[in-house]
Amino acid sequence: FFFDFGCSLLTMADGLDPFNEGLEGKGKYYAMIVLSNKKLLLDDSFADLTIKIGNESVHAHAGIVCVRCQELLGPPVEDKKKASKKKLEVKLKPESVASAAIMSKVLEFLYTGMVEFPKISDKEILCLIGAARYFKLNRLTYLCERWLREHMTIESVFHLLKAATDLGEDRIKGFCLSFALAHYNEFISNKDGIYILGIELFQEVVAAFQSNPTPPKEMRPEDSPDTLLDDFKRLYQEMPYSDVTFQVKGESVKAHKAIMASHSDAFVSTIFKDDAGLRTSPKAFHDMLQFIYYGDDNIEPLPACELVEFSRKFKLPSLLRICEDKIRVNIDMSTVLPILSIAYLPAEGKQELVDELKKKCFPFILQNLSKVDLAMIKASNPLMIVDLLLELQLAWKTGQYGLGENVQIASAFSSAAPASSSPSNPGPPTPAARGGFGSNSFGDRPRKSPGSSSGLLGAQRRGPAPPPRGRGAGRGAGRGAGRGKPAAPPRSVSDQAPNRATPAPPPSVAPAPPTRSQPPPPVSPHPTDSSSDDGKKSSKKDKKEEERRKKEEAKRILKEKKERAKAEKKLRPKGKELY
Repeated sequence: FFFDFGCSLLTMADGLDPFNEGLEGKGKYYAMIVLSNKKLLLDDSFADLTIKIGNESVHAHAGIVCVRCQELLGPPVEDKKKASKKKLEVKLKPESVASAAIMSKVLEFLYTGMVEFPKISDKEILCLIGAARYFKLNRLTYLCERWLREHMTIESVFHLLKAATDLGEDRIKGFCLSFALAHYNEFISNKDGIYILGIELFQEVVAAFQSNPTPPKEMRPEDSPDTLLDDFKRLYQEMPYSDVTFQVKGESVKAHKAIMASHSDAFVSTIFKDDAGLRTSPKAFHDMLQFIYYGDDNIEPLPACELVEFSRKFKLPSLLRICEDKIRVNIDMSTVLPILSIAYLPAEGKQELVDELKKKCFPFILQNLSKVDLAMIKASNPLMIVDLLLELQLAWKTGQYGLGENVQIASAFSSAAPASSSPSNPGPPTPAARGGFGSNSFGDRPRKSPGSSSGLLGAQRRGPAPPPRGRGAGRGAGRGAGRGKPAAPPRSVSDQAPNRATPAPPPSVAPAPPTRSQPPPPVSPHPTDSSSDDGKKSSKKDKKEEERRKKEEAKRILKEKKERAKAEKKLRPKGKELY
């Protein structure tokens, strides 16, 4: 038994509001509370109060009767003997309540705030007025009088006037006389009506026509307001005659089984027997009780996240709709992960909600990645973690939400910076290149002099460049000489590694240029600087270092395997394998 605010409530609206007062002003979920309480009248499974009228008895729920009519049942008394009784019992005299049927109508008013007047006769309504006056239920008295006044006809006024006179209901009798005088000609011409009233009562009506008495003052609705929701709120706050206590994460929470069961039968076979399955926080559980007791939908976002799964499990569609609407518009730093986890709960027919939550939560997390507390993700659905990583990877690749920008900027700077050495020299830069004096420190910058390839300091130590050679000598001088440039003489050890700390003194004697009789120095097919030699040496050194590192890593892995094998051997039971 649960409620859906669709056609079912619209078709029952006439019964809930017979005077067209408007249910909107009574509360958004007033109709839900009324309909759920009507179920309690039809089901006495959890009834703990017996009301006896003579030989008849009516079952009720002590908590509801206590807050709605203390004239019938007062608050619980702390008495061990009385508390040991399973059911309370109240005995009424026939003078106070005419019958068990009338008492049932009183209970209908206590539970729903209304009585289905079309289903009872005018005489029963008069008896109900007497019971309402006995229990001091002014609201019920007002409803009965108003119904009789507004539905009085020339056919019904005779029976009602006769019954009011017999039961001593002077106010209703006064309303009947006022109606008879207003329709005097029709009244006195009705022969059947005169037979119903009798001679004495008919003569009283004729006499009233002569005296024209003042009719009774009508009761005003503002003097007798509907307090149904307020009374059930007090029932939740005080919990009189509660019959169940839940342990919600260390907190004891009292409730009434009947009220909870009226909203969902799923409670009966689950938490009424064992509350170990409750995984909500005390705050969320209290919010749920407040909603089913008196229709309070003021639920915060975090408890709403918990109640989504709770409502689906225990079949509370109205509460579920409230919580879903709440989380749609309350995504912030503290709620984004709990709200996103809702999208990964099993739910049929909720794909629209799932898609909406993902579209809202994933961008919010990526935009505030440094602020969102991702520690909460540990207890989340693994699929949610995978999707979050995929969204993060996509944002990183595309540069969305400011992700991946630092990497792109760094790569742009590195590509724009000049290379420290030529492509043919993969090794580390030479001292001349690090100092900025060699040709390699400037990339493709042209050389200033034919002999300046090894650096400015080297050229200064070697002295002035030799004079240009003739054509015959230039033919065998190698590739560089073929272009008309003289080949540089072989460099000494001091030229390859100049001391940058102190400037080198000028050379005392410059090397003599080679003559024709003297053969030119040998030149390699591809002349290079000393930096290429250093690069080769450094590359060989790097290879040796890499081989040494790999050997050490292999030794370390072998050692770890041996240690693990020893540990497993110690832990392995005798005669059995560990796995």
